[in-house]
Amino acid sequence: MRIYFQTQKKMKPNANEFLIVVLGGPSEGESIVIHLGDDRWMIIDSSKIGKEVLALKYLEDNEISYDNVDIIVCTHWHADHIYGIGEILKKCKNAKFWVPIVSQSKMMPYYFVKKIKEKDIHDFETVAEEYAYCMKLANKRGKLEYLFKDGNIIKYRNSNHNISIDALSPSSGMVSKYQKLWASRKNDQFAESGVDPNKSSVAIDISIDDKLHFLFGADLECNRPENDTDFENCIYKCERRKDVGWCNVCVGSSTYDFHGKYNYIKIIHHSSKTGYCPQLWGTKVTDEVVGVTTVFSKDGLPQNDMEVLYWDRCKDYYVTAPPIQYQQAHQTTDIERMQKAGVVSDIKVLPRTYGTVASKYNIEECKYEGTELGGTAFRFEEKHIYKFG
Repeated sequence: MRIYFQTQKKMKPNANEFLIVVLGGPSEGESIVIHLGDDRWMIIDSSKIGKEVLALKYLEDNEISYDNVDIIVCTHWHADHIYGIGEILKKCKNAKFWVPIVSQSKMMPYYFVKKIKEKDIHDFETVAEEYAYCMKLANKRGKLEYLFKDGNIIKYRNSNHNISIDALSPSSGMVSKYQKLWASRKNDQFAESGVDPNKSSVAIDISIDDKLHFLFGADLECNRPENDTDFENCIYKCERRKDVGWCNVCVGSSTYDFHGKYNYIKIIHHSSKTGYCPQLWGTKVTDEVVGVTTVFSKDGLPQNDMEVLYWDRCKDYYVTAPPIQYQQAHQTTDIERMQKAGVVSDIKVLPRTYGTVASKYNIEECKYEGTELGGTAFRFEEKHIYKFG
């Protein structure tokens, strides 16, 4: 199997097109640029390749004014979702900056200070500084806003159409957990294991005229153990796990219950096992659902067995970078085994680049118009399934 890569190309939409551009690096990183219609834009999270901020590069390449960005969302403060977001906020001066409500307390910086002091997690220093910078800058501009379950971000009017953007998380249970953690900040036994940025992250629901529905799941994992892969029985355990995470959305979100089936999903947590919800994929997606995932190679995500599962659930399933590429960088042994098994016939050392998955929807007709790929992005097919002997 040979691997081919598309070149990056301009993907500027028409005024009546709802466009979702998912950008992701070959080893990690996730940023989403959304055209809401009428040249108004929204950015969810940020990713960098070297010194290049992917969302800004998309805007610049397509000659889109920074002033037209109305909303910037930082779903949570993990490095693969936040690097470069300070540069985005600095340039997009008109945008409101939305963060999880767990960031609201003045005690939040304690968490970052503690992480910085840990020698084995040195990269959090940059994350802490960038997150703190954004909070300060947005607050100074009067643009800082907090997100929580079933909180409306904006109701946007595009010509004769209504676009509603809502947060599905974090839950009140997660807020309570943080309050208890903050209260113990002077204690040496600070409950580090209770601080979970993923389960604190903001999942976003966008609805157009209640006819088209889009889910941007961030890293809001299900509230179940990582080794619990009994997916089909998981649905019966939601009630007792509903305090935090995606389980709380399934059981307790009025927005999630009220809106119809999803036409498009930016898949939760890099298509991981803990990001998979059988209730969501069994009852809340259309037969034509488009799924898009980004990679996080440090944790080996997405794993191929989960790619196959999501591929089976989606009409079209896209990945921002091929598994072989990031395994080449981080899992050389697996590549060698694949070569011996005859799965890979040609491996090429690739330049540092990224993938673009741009999906278009016609707002006037409320229909899907297709997906264009750029860079390392690809549509998952049967040929991408591999097994080791």
